[in-house]
Amino acid sequence: MINPNTGTLTAHKALAHCRALAQSGWESAQSAADGLEQSITPVKLSRVKTASMAGIYSLRLTQDSGLLDRTIDLERFIQVLQDSNEQFIKFYSVSTNKGRTLVTVSDDLERPLAITAVKGTPTDPSSVASGAVGFLKGSRALEICETLITADWESACIAAESLTISTSQDIPLWLATPQTLGRHYADRATHDENSSRMGIDMERFSQVMASLAPDAMIRIFHVFDAYGWQTTVAVSDDLAEALGCVAIKRRL
Repeated sequence: MINPNTGTLTAHKALAHCRALAQSGWESAQSAADGLEQSITPVKLSRVKTASMAGIYSLRLTQDSGLLDRTIDLERFIQVLQDSNEQFIKFYSVSTNKGRTLVTVSDDLERPLAITAVKGTPTDPSSVASGAVGFLKGSRALEICETLITADWESACIAAESLTISTSQDIPLWLATPQTLGRHYADRATHDENSSRMGIDMERFSQVMASLAPDAMIRIFHVFDAYGWQTTVAVSDDLAEALGCVAIKRRL
């Protein structure tokens, strides 16, 4: 059913989840089930704290008054996660012809919990590669985000959501100096009165960047989602260590 080495779930099991949710009255579940009906490709899984997922979607709804016009089941999705007794959940995404559907299930994969869909298609990271100094495999980018999720970086969950359905095999990398990044996000967190609504992990990210050696060089990559968020993920120059990440609301 689940491959512990690659973090995947069979399309058959994912389809069963979506059918069960559809029977429970989740409108967005039917389009996901339709998308999985003829699929034999496993879906990519990720794991997150339930409270973090609920918090991210509550924030999205708070800072974008028009979001309910582009989503299905969003308010119910948030409420179910807020009321859940599950400390951790697993999630996966399903692409449809109109957008993306996010499915959350119990940590043991036996119980589907909630589902929501958003219209629109996020920017493909590989299409924004000007100035890139190299590329990172999409699977490795997801591994880095999952490492950050376990270290309680909430913004990493946003990136992981998009990477679980990304068709990009290679994610562009850029060189960066952590001191410059630290100052940039410290300034945004300090001077933007809406920083708590328009960004996630800004202050923590700026502090981690500022703590690195002044002459250090790191690499960063960007992940975009259909809700208008851009996540910037920082890794060591040798790509071995996940350093931190930050998510910022962009204009769609």
